[in-house]
Amino acid sequence: MYTSIKKYIPSIIIIILSSIFVSNLFIGEDQNAIGLVFPKIISISLLICGVLLALRTYAADRVQSRAKDESTSAVSQEKIYAPLLFVLVGYVLMMNVIGFFIATLLFLYACCRVFNAKVLHSIIFSVVATGIIYVLFIQILFVPFPDGIWIFKNFSNLIMY
Repeated sequence: MYTSIKKYIPSIIIIILSSIFVSNLFIGEDQNAIGLVFPKIISISLLICGVLLALRTYAADRVQSRAKDESTSAVSQEKIYAPLLFVLVGYVLMMNVIGFFIATLLFLYACCRVFNAKVLHSIIFSVVATGIIYVLFIQILFVPFPDGIWIFKNFSNLIMY
């Protein structure tokens, strides 16, 4: 089975760059510094994502080689792009207005609905994912998120503190 190397170039670049980052972070004088925890997490996550991207590309290549009818999958993917772009732009624009929590809940719910997930699954996923992001970034890494304005700021402060 012949696969084009062009499909693997993004994953190869990600793997190489993240490997360099990971190796540079673990070679240092003070490895227990709290400032290096976040870059280590990001670099290792990037390395894992690069490997997963390569595996996903390989799996997609195998599926495409077996499947003869590609027209239906191309049409269904094109129908997803516009709503997903609309949801993403709305999320970015509304983040500072309504705050991180409400914007992220709505964004994740809308993304799930774009991908035809059930309503209950979408709600559960958006609440759990927002909670995980909150705990990871605000409680552990102390990264501030936009609070929003007007009544949304009060709501965000109620949740955050």
